[in-house]
Amino acid sequence: MNKWKIEENSKYNRAVGEIDYIVIDDILNDTECRDMHRILLNNPMWRKKNPISKHLYNSRPKCVMGSLLLERVEALIRQKTNEELILIDHWALLYSKNTDGNMHADFGQFTLTYWLTPEEHNLNKNTGGLLLYDVQRPKNSSANQYLTAGGASEKYVSERTQNHVVVPYRHNRAVLFDSSHFHKTHTPNFDITKPEGMRMNLTFSYASTVHVIEQVELINGEHKSNV
Repeated sequence: MNKWKIEENSKYNRAVGEIDYIVIDDILNDTECRDMHRILLNNPMWRKKNPISKHLYNSRPKCVMGSLLLERVEALIRQKTNEELILIDHWALLYSKNTDGNMHADFGQFTLTYWLTPEEHNLNKNTGGLLLYDVQRPKNSSANQYLTAGGASEKYVSERTQNHVVVPYRHNRAVLFDSSHFHKTHTPNFDITKPEGMRMNLTFSYASTVHVIEQVELINGEHKSNV
């Protein structure tokens, strides 16, 4: 098995303010990561998520390397919590434009994002990664609020944040963090003249059954109040 590089005391692996996160380099070996990148690029299900989306989206893509990656991801999550969590969703993004991601928090309890585009296509080694903020989604808020694209989440975070971390992009790097924290992609600068040069990430969302039920009830309650 490939030896992961996890340095708990490094500048990328620590609690900053109230932000607790782990950065894992080389969670797969280089050949496995490049094979996954190639397979996902050739997946026919890439599309725009919605009319205003800037990037290409692939919902729950299948990949032969996925099971190996999931084994390693789930081993890490078991180190973080005793709660029984399940994989509730996964998706891939391909950045056809070098623009910011949208500020948002995720639906689950733990998120792992994994970066696949080879380093030779990254034109700025200090950007293109993850901006992770000390602001969490409000309790009892529904996914319609904290997943909303646009300025509302940016405003909410900017009025409350006291700290954030910048995790630079690296090929074959994964970041595991608490899904309740607002975050977004740091402006990428990749060679977007060809698909293989575009920034690609694969993201996994984990949560307990209880958490999913609570979140669905919040969404349903919001819909009822608007009727």
